[in-house]
Amino acid sequence: MGRIAVATSAIVGNLQAVVLDLSFWAILFALVVREIVAARIWRHAPAIRPALATS
Repeated sequence: MGRIAVATSAIVGNLQAVVLDLSFWAILFALVVREIVAARIWRHAPAIRPALATS
């Protein structure tokens, strides 16, 4: 998603390209948290911290 946004930044604009590029980490964090909470596997909860640090 990020590479496509940067490659098409001349078409969509710089601000939209940056938002799309940086949204990857927020989406990844949301997916990690959702899977841990949905499965109720709390021993994997420490995996939330590195995901949050990268987002």
